[in-house]
Order: sequence, then structure tokens, then C-alpha cells
Amino acid sequence: MTRFLGLAKVNKSNKPKFLYAFNILPAKKFDYIELVRQTANPISSDNPYSSSFNLKNEDGSKYFGDHDAQPSLQYFYDADYIQKMNELQEQEMLKQKRKLEAMQKQAQEPCWFCLGGSKVERQYIVSVGDKCYLAYAKGALNKDHLLIIPINHVQSSVQAEQELMEEIAKYKLALAKFFKSKKKCVLFYERNYRTKHMQIQVYGIRADKTYLLKDAFMSMAQDQDICLNEIPQMTNLKQIMEPNRPFFYLEIPNEELHDGSRGEMDTTRYLCEIRGGFPINFGRDVMASELLLNCADRIDWKECVVSLEEEKKMTQDFRKEFKMFDPAL
Repeated sequence: MTRFLGLAKVNKSNKPKFLYAFNILPAKKFDYIELVRQTANPISSDNPYSSSFNLKNEDGSKYFGDHDAQPSLQYFYDADYIQKMNELQEQEMLKQKRKLEAMQKQAQEPCWFCLGGSKVERQYIVSVGDKCYLAYAKGALNKDHLLIIPINHVQSSVQAEQELMEEIAKYKLALAKFFKSKKKCVLFYERNYRTKHMQIQVYGIRADKTYLLKDAFMSMAQDQDICLNEIPQMTNLKQIMEPNRPFFYLEIPNEELHDGSRGEMDTTRYLCEIRGGFPINFGRDVMASELLLNCADRIDWKECVVSLEEEKKMTQDFRKEFKMFDPAL
């Protein structure tokens, strides 16, 4: 595509524009649809001249090479080109329509985590509060892997109401006290990416491994080009995150958690604002690493699903142990 630019002479008295800055991207770097869109500008027209300007056939007629455009009766309206553009637009509209229909269908399907929904697997539920509930994760990494989940449909903590977040804080504190009684620390994270319902992952881990948590997460984040930034202790995510922005939020307990010098919820907080792709199993991968739980064979949750009887027993056992800490009782 060729562009004509009319510029004035330099330093004319009435100061007309005599400079023009180009920002040129080679055509080979455009995808086909973008290239068509660029060349479909209303002020553009096809080149009326062939690249074989002065060549002629033996009979005197104009010569056209294999890649030259054949002569057209008009230069400023190509019916074939317009038809092709219309077909491309129709295909794109159909693609967007199907995508929208798929999203609407997915939105109408029952949620796996809404407590009143038909898909909730109640054998995992440990405790039910007014706004949220505590449950085992399906395909849990170990017996100290749980979820804090809103009872009603909430996308993320950024969209959660204050009463819900206050009750979640109570469950976090209760879990910290519970795991402390087992000589363990507790870690929390939330991934608001490719999920419809808010879930806070809960992991209990031996207290003597507390100091390894930051290094484990930071090391894997660096390996996977993930930017985990520490945020101030009292910062509310709603103050720094847009409601629909994907993110990964992490709370790591400090080493002082178990020496009695500070409160149970003394944590360091990290946030990753997701602007492109993100590894869905990032948190689970870190926890399963050799440095922490050393169970790489359990990274895939589908490989960790147990029988219904085992699920019920695991939940009942945890419920009994957690009873004296349960904020819902």
C-alpha cells in the first residue's frame, strides 16, 4: 500500500506542517483480517497499474505476469473485493454470535459452588456460616487442603460485600488457630482467572517450613514470568483492582506466626494483576513442589479424587477436630 502525503516547505512564514512521523509495521507481521482492514480504508483504491509496466505480448497486447492483477473496467470499485470483504465480515459476526451464545449458555448452567445449587457436592462441606462456608477441595492435595467459598454467587473478593469479607476473615483466623494447634502454619490464595465463583484456597503446612514459602512462590513465579508484587498490609484489593480485572492474590504467614510474639494473622500479601495468560495450577504447583509438600504426582486434581466413602470420612474427621475453632458454632 502506498500513501501520498502533502507537506509544506520548511520554515514558511505561516508555519504549515512540514514534518510527518511514520510508525510503519511490515505487512508480513499483520494477520490476514487486519491486513484486509488496513487496505479497506475508504480513501484507498487499488493500484491501476500493473507491475509489468511496459511489457507487451507478441500481438501487441499488454503483458501480465503470473502475479499481476488482471485489467479491470474500473479502478475505484472492485465488486469481487467488496464481496470478499462482506463474506469476511459475515464470518466474523457469526463467530462472535456463537461465542456470545456459548457464554450465555455457560452463565445459565448451575454453579458448582453456589450452596443452593444442584451441583454442590455436600460431602465436602465442613462448616457453614451466614455468608460463606468451608469445604474440602475436590481432589485435595492433602488432608490440609480446603476452600473458603461464598454461599451465594460472587465472582471474586473485589466484588464481595463487606459482611462476606468480614466472615471470611473470621474463618481465616479460626483456621490459623486450628493449624497452629497442630504445629502448622496456614497459607491462603485466590485466583480470579477462568473461574466463575470466588474460591479461597487454604493450605496447612508444617510450621518449620514457613520460611520456605516466599522463596518457593517467588522462584516458580520467576520461572513462569509471573510478577508477584508485595502490597501493604492494610491495603484493600478494591482500592487497587478493577472489578472485572483477573488477578492472583496470595497471603503468606510470617515466621513470627508461631513464636507467640504477634497475632495469628500476621501475613505478607502479594498480588499479580493478570493481563494476559496465567498458569491455572500455579498455586498448586508451588505447594506440591519438593521444597514444600513434595507431592508432584498429585498436581493434577483429577488424579487425587477418592471414593465417596473416603470423602465423607475425611470431612467428618476434620469437622470433629475443627469444632472448637469453628466460627459458625
